[in-house]
Amino acid sequence: AARGGGAGRPGRRGAMAGSTLAADVLQLSGLLAQEGAARDGGGYVFPADQNVSFELSRDATLDLIGLLNSEELDIARREFAVLLSRLDRPVVEGLTQRLLGTLLR
Repeated sequence: AARGGGAGRPGRRGAMAGSTLAADVLQLSGLLAQEGAARDGGGYVFPADQNVSFELSRDATLDLIGLLNSEELDIARREFAVLLSRLDRPVVEGLTQRLLGTLLR
């Protein structure tokens, strides 16, 4: 699986309680099961579709959660573009599939 890099962390003002875009896109309950490995330097593995998965570093995952929950849309858009520019293509494609799937539900 491709690894994603980290990006500067914007303020994390969005709460993770309830249904948020981050919770819907990243399926946060699956992240909790992977927390130990990610804390030890590994990443989080996300399924993109039936046979494809991608991996994000812990820093990139936390950045993404903050951006998806951000109330500062202009800043979040700019930071999201920066984050995407630092990720490998398979990771960007996987994230795109997950975002689109969430928006279609």
